[in-house]
Amino acid sequence: MNGLHPAVIDKYTIYELLTRECARLESISSTKIKISGGAEYSEIILSKKIKLNIFRIFQECVSNAIKHGGAKTIEVFLSIDKYLVLMDIQDDGCGYQLSTHNKLTKSSGLGFISLHERVALLNGQIDFESSTDKGFNVRLVLPLDY
Repeated sequence: MNGLHPAVIDKYTIYELLTRECARLESISSTKIKISGGAEYSEIILSKKIKLNIFRIFQECVSNAIKHGGAKTIEVFLSIDKYLVLMDIQDDGCGYQLSTHNKLTKSSGLGFISLHERVALLNGQIDFESSTDKGFNVRLVLPLDY
């Protein structure tokens, strides 16, 4: 689902899109990805813009966990209500020393910059928590008052 055609965005809920992407990523890596929450909120209609950005943020975080963190397991928790979307992504990879890259520069990687830009467009917040050998955690909060 790398291309994520607009028709696909309309056809599935965000939970279904993420679940399908988890299955795809598991099939091409040795990483186990578990997603929970979110299914019960499928009646809440998210705009294409919100769904696409959540999907891309998810892809970036999970791809980084696999490629750079060497994660063997990734847990994703998705919660949606009429006010906000919350997504937590936790992995058991090698972690990252965030204090060495507090400023968003090219040395911190374009991935971090792109994540912050996507979240800023949606008036949301993204936080990272990690240290070497402790895995990496991402928390995304997006308001739905757009």
